[in-house]
Amino acid sequence: MAAVLRYVDAFNNGDADAMAAACADPMQILDGMSPHVWQGSTAAEDWWRDVLKEGEHLGASGYNIALGEPRHVDVTGDYGYVVVPATMTFNLRGKHVKQTGSLWTVALRKVDTEWRLTAWAWAKGTPDAETARADALQRPTHTALAHADCRADAGVGPPQPLVLQDLLVTHVRRHRVEPATLLSHAVHFPRTTVSALCERSVCAGIGPGNW
Repeated sequence: MAAVLRYVDAFNNGDADAMAAACADPMQILDGMSPHVWQGSTAAEDWWRDVLKEGEHLGASGYNIALGEPRHVDVTGDYGYVVVPATMTFNLRGKHVKQTGSLWTVALRKVDTEWRLTAWAWAKGTPDAETARADALQRPTHTALAHADCRADAGVGPPQPLVLQDLLVTHVRRHRVEPATLLSHAVHFPRTTVSALCERSVCAGIGPGNW
């Protein structure tokens, strides 16, 4: 685990040279970020360059990984295999994000007398409850967007049920919202409107059991 921890410390410090020094040559990286695969003698540096580029595009920074208790640490001669749960935190447009349940799989081999990473793959986790709750409070809901559409398109509010049905369909198409997603907010709309909306072709396959 020493080599794995060394790599993580380098990552948390944003030290691309130290990350590369913890890796063997050749190195392979598999990640959810495009282009998804990096390999060769400069895989670690190339991957980190793309991390920074993606972060600049998305407004993300301050990445930090905390490892949990390893699920597997297997060593066979000069080769090793580690699977460890991880938590990722970072800042996204000024908001603190915490992803739990990530899984990091690492292959290693001994180079001379030192263990080095030869490959790793990252399985992304999900936002923890606190992050998800904060995100839900800040994100405009489809209900709010739909009512904004109503005000913009009809110039009155709240519109009558038949008008609302038409505007909700327009909202679905305009924002490319899955009908099921919109109907998850259906409690905010009159029941007659929801029932009529479900009968329309845009909601084909969505029954009362879904809302």
